[in-house]
Amino acid sequence: MRLWSEVLVELSLYTNVQNPNLTNIQRVMKLIGFTDYVERQLILGKRKDKVALMQAVRLTNMQLPDSIVASLVNDKDIRLRKATRLYYMCTNKEEPYMFLEESSIQNTAFSIWDKMELHEIFRKIREGGRPVPLFVPLLQKTEATSKVVFFMHEIAYWGTDQEVKYLFSYFDSPNFLCRNAAFACMGIRRFDEAEEVMLGLFYKQTEILRRSILNALLAIGSGIRVHFFADVYENSVSNYTKRTALRCLWLYNDEGRNIFLRLKVKASSENQILFEHVENPIINNESL
Repeated sequence: MRLWSEVLVELSLYTNVQNPNLTNIQRVMKLIGFTDYVERQLILGKRKDKVALMQAVRLTNMQLPDSIVASLVNDKDIRLRKATRLYYMCTNKEEPYMFLEESSIQNTAFSIWDKMELHEIFRKIREGGRPVPLFVPLLQKTEATSKVVFFMHEIAYWGTDQEVKYLFSYFDSPNFLCRNAAFACMGIRRFDEAEEVMLGLFYKQTEILRRSILNALLAIGSGIRVHFFADVYENSVSNYTKRTALRCLWLYNDEGRNIFLRLKVKASSENQILFEHVENPIINNESL
């Protein structure tokens, strides 16, 4: 049955499982006895096996009886509790996000894997035509910086325009990690309404934050910031920021690339390496 679970999860990656009662996968599960096996193991099996089975259940969109789910959403084992709540979020139609909204969210640790799972769940929910949670209240009740940054990024991917505008309030946050995430979110969302706001704040930022704004403007790609990028290159005191500005010129549009080439011709020997780094497809990376 463990081998069957691997096969069924693999199949689910290439199958529409938004309505599991109508899929071939569900019929296969019942035919081979996998559904009965899972329900029995979730009641009588070992906790470590329950965690793996619950993840397989979620990934294949199997429908579990409410009685089994109710007995596991508050289990004392934190991994099993998390896995069951993620499943609940995917399948419950009445109040799917009740566990995200409870006050204990502040005290629940989010590992990198947890964040990856949540992000994937929000994607599936969105693609299935169901509403994602309201992220702003989650931001307001969350204190840990890593969680705040995570929910900010989720707003950039799945939130409404009003929620993205709410992130403007983080542009002057005293927490520089949150401020940096807010600028990055504008690029993820390609939110052109943020351009003028970020430009007005650009020269008040640290060099790291300036580079975040530059990359966000590049991602937004309005096509009208070529001369701004050139000005940043010529006036910045940081070679890293200079290189980011040159990268923006190189990737922005044809006008930007032409200005890049003109700047290269008159660049000093010390600055030539910055242009060579940008032109090299192996080295040209926003994180460098």
